[in-house]
Formats: sequence, C-alpha cells, structure tokens
Amino acid sequence: MNQNRENIFDITLGLFSLILTLILTLFNKEYIYINISLFLILLIQGILLRKIQLRIGQFNLTFYIVSIILSYFILGLVPTLWLIIIIFYVYEVFKDKSRKIVALSNAGMFILIFTLLHYAVKILGYNHYTELSSVYNAIFIIIFSVSVFLLNWIFIFIQFRVIDNKMPEGWTEGLVWDFYSNIITVPLTVILIDFYYTYNYIAIVVLSLLIIFANMLFKLVRNLVFLNNQLKIVHEIAVSVSSELELGEVTSNILQGIYDLVKYDYCLLLRFDEDINNVEIMDSKTFKSLEIDDCDIQKYIIENIDRISKYKESFIACETKGSKYYLDLSEISNEIISSIYQPLLVKNQLIGCILLSSNKSNAFLEEHLTVLSILASQAAIAIENAKLYKETKNRAIKDALTGLYNQSYFFSSLEAITGGCLTCDRNKCIPCRTTSLIILDIDHFKKINDTYGHQTGDKILKDVSQIIRRNVRKTDITSRYGGEEFTIILPQTDENTAYIIAERIRLGIEQTKFETIDGQTISVTISGGVSEFPKQADSGTTLLAYADRAMYTGSKRRGRNKISKYVS
Repeated sequence: MNQNRENIFDITLGLFSLILTLILTLFNKEYIYINISLFLILLIQGILLRKIQLRIGQFNLTFYIVSIILSYFILGLVPTLWLIIIIFYVYEVFKDKSRKIVALSNAGMFILIFTLLHYAVKILGYNHYTELSSVYNAIFIIIFSVSVFLLNWIFIFIQFRVIDNKMPEGWTEGLVWDFYSNIITVPLTVILIDFYYTYNYIAIVVLSLLIIFANMLFKLVRNLVFLNNQLKIVHEIAVSVSSELELGEVTSNILQGIYDLVKYDYCLLLRFDEDINNVEIMDSKTFKSLEIDDCDIQKYIIENIDRISKYKESFIACETKGSKYYLDLSEISNEIISSIYQPLLVKNQLIGCILLSSNKSNAFLEEHLTVLSILASQAAIAIENAKLYKETKNRAIKDALTGLYNQSYFFSSLEAITGGCLTCDRNKCIPCRTTSLIILDIDHFKKINDTYGHQTGDKILKDVSQIIRRNVRKTDITSRYGGEEFTIILPQTDENTAYIIAERIRLGIEQTKFETIDGQTISVTISGGVSEFPKQADSGTTLLAYADRAMYTGSKRRGRNKISKYVS
C-alpha cells in the first residue's frame, strides 16, 4: 500500500470526523446532559473489549461495537461520538504510539457511520427508543446494528480501493468472522438495552462480564480454527521437505511453505557453522519489489552474532525501528517495517535462523510464531539431513585431499556427456554438443616427493588444484584423475578455447612460487593435452585417450611445461 496516500487518507478522514464531532457537540440540542456514570461504565467496557481484539490480516475484530451501539440508544449521538474517539484514539495511543494516525482514521470511520445512520433514522421519523414497542425496538436495533456492519465494510472497501486499488489478502476471512461476531453481538446489544431500562446499571455491569467472556471465547474458537488449518499446511510442508535430500530443493520448499503460512514480503534462510563464526545464506525469497540486499543482512547478522547465538527464542518486531529487540533490520533497509526472527535448533543447538520481513507495520501475529516454530523444528532437521546427505555424497564423488571430483565421478560425467551419441550421426545430433577435455600432469612430481617428502607433495597437489579451480567455469567438471594427474571436462567448448584455458592454468602454475612444509620456495610446472568431441573423438573413451596422447607426445616428450592439442 502506498504509505503516503494511506497517511493522507487517514489524517483527512480523522480530522474531518473530529471537526464534525465538535460541530455536533456545539450545535446538536438532542441531549441535555451526559450520564457520566453510565458513560464511564460503557467506556471501561469498550476498552476492555477493545483489548481482547482478534487480528485477521490487517483487520482487528472485537465486541466493542456493543458498547458503542448501547451508548447510542441510551445516551444519544454526541456522547457516543466522544466514546468512539476515546476508545479508539486514547487506547491505541497508549498501547502503540506509532498507530496514532490509524486510530484517528478508525475513529473517524465510525463517527461518520453513526452520524449518517442517526440522521437517516431521523428522516424516517424515529425520535426516541422509549416511544416504540419492545418488539419493534428489538427489530429496529437489529436493523441499525446490521447497517453499522454493512457501512463499516463499505467504508473499508472504499478505503483500500482509493489507496491501493485492491483489497488486502485475507479480507474475505475478516469479513466472514466479522459477520460471525455480529451474530453474537447484535442479540447481546438488544438484551443489554432491554435489561438496562429494567434493572439499570447493575444489568450493564453483570452483562458486561458475559460479553467479555463471550469475546474471549470467540477469539479462542477462531484461533483454534486458524491453528487447525495451519497445522494441516505444516504437515503437508513437513512431508514435502522431509522427502527431499538435495539442500537446494529443501530450502526452496521451506521458503514456499513459510509463505503459505505467513504472507511475508521477504524471507531469508541463514545457516551458522558449529562455532557460530560463519554465517551462510542458504536461500532467500522476495514477493514484492523490496530493495533488500541479502549480503547486507548477512553482514548485520555477523556483526551481531554474539547476541544472536545466545537468543534461542523467536519473536515478532511489529515496528523494527526502535524495537526493544536487538535485531533492528530497519538499519539495513527503510522498507523493512516489521519482522519475525525464528531460530533453527537441532538438539538445542543453534544451526541457523529464518528472518521474515514486511513493509507493513503489525504484519505478523502471535499465532504465526506458533506455527512457524513447529515448521522451523521440521525445517532444521531437514536441513541437517540434507547437509549430511551432501557431505556423504561429496565423500563418494570428491577427492579427499584436493576437494576436486574423483576418478569415478569423472568417468560417469564423461559417459553422461557422450554416451547418448553412440548410435546417431554426430554431426547432426543436437545432444552431441561440442565438448573438450583437458588432461594435466605435474612435471617431475616423483622427484618432489623424493626430495621434500610426501607431505610437501600433498601440499603441492592442493595448491595446484586451487589454481586450476580458479581458472575454470562453474559448469566445467574438474577432477583428480589419479596421482598427480588432473582432468577438466568443458561442455560446449571447442579445442581452441580449451587450449586457451589450459595455457592460462599452465602459466599460472609456472608463475606461482610454491612452498614446502619447511617454508622453502620451489617451482612447479605442468604439461597437458587437449582433445575435442565429436569433431575428433567419437566417444568418451577416445576423447580421454586422445587428450592423454596429446599430453605425452606433444608435451612430455618435447621438454614438458607445455600444452598440446591432439593431432590425428
């Protein structure tokens, strides 16, 4: 919602209604005095009912309308308008000073509704409640209360259409539960008015307790319905998340699942290492064009990691700026107005956190924390399982010393690229995209081992593998083929481009000063060969054989420290 337009609308409506109330107070002669005792009773009743409010999206539902309608039929229009102002404005300001403008707008809406209905009733000839029969009174109060309900939602519809050109998410649920609340409050209002004229103040005091209890019970029932529906979604998400082992799929399902539960604008999933010294971004999702940089939040978390690591409970920051919590995300972006912090715990060990943000104030509910905590426990286990799966998978396909892929993975990758092309015309087949292979071998590596020891040899292997990794693309498959030999599969790359890459690696190694474990500086060189599929080789086996032949005949036998292309 456009915040400036919203503020202008709220202030205009609030000030207009306040001025209207002052004019009616000065010039409306329909009341002679205000029954202060009754006014105070209704005020206390209204504030207590206002406090037991039920939040559904951007809507607050409660039974305080009983106090307002009761005031109208007993005290008259003007006292009721002041009652509305006090209940809405004073209560909201004491509770949350940031909502002063919203309180002014909400009060203004009801002031206009009651003023319009009052003069509509006068036009129809209604003068005073006591002049009507009891049955007619009941029918009239019901019609009046239903009219308040309808006009309230008409005003809400106009407000959101004018400001945002659309209704907010969850407005239909708010409408339905507001309708349910009116089914309860309208009969209670009729009973209260009738009992007041029969038993005076004592009736209002006693029945107020009944109304407060009914309001609490109504809120409890709705929350139980809400939690029941949310837990069904949590179960579905948990099944979806636990069925995946790939970390990327797991985190993607978690973020989508959280959105199904809590309609956020931005969500970030972070993982901490065992010592909580490193913070890794696992995934993030934005549902609105918010200007939020994941890295800025990551940096902020790292700077506050000491305090975060000690805080293992979730919380809501309705207004992040100046929040009582240490996590003030408004320092990162002014678009973050409210947020949720949800830790990820496994056996009471903090392994990460979920950060949810919205560009609206009070966007999140306490009920959201309940279901999010349940989902977070499942998500944390799923993330750990995916992490263990990834580590196990890496151990199976990665070389323990260098971290590059091992020989087994190299052969399966080579087969995957070339295996589907054995029975087709390679020059016309679309799957047979050009693939090149580089094979590299460290020159005189046995001499290095014999002279400086195997620990130095292992160090050289690791250092060389790092240089190779820095000079290839993410799509290239780099492996330790065996001993001091390395291979690089380059998809969609011809031999000329592969040669340039291999030469860049060779030159980088030649120019690097390597150190032994004793700190001595030594020079290392490599030799290599390049071949291409399907231009030269017709299978993965021949592609490897041709690259190997190019290395030995073109480089090793001609002085080493060279890269050679295969020549048929």
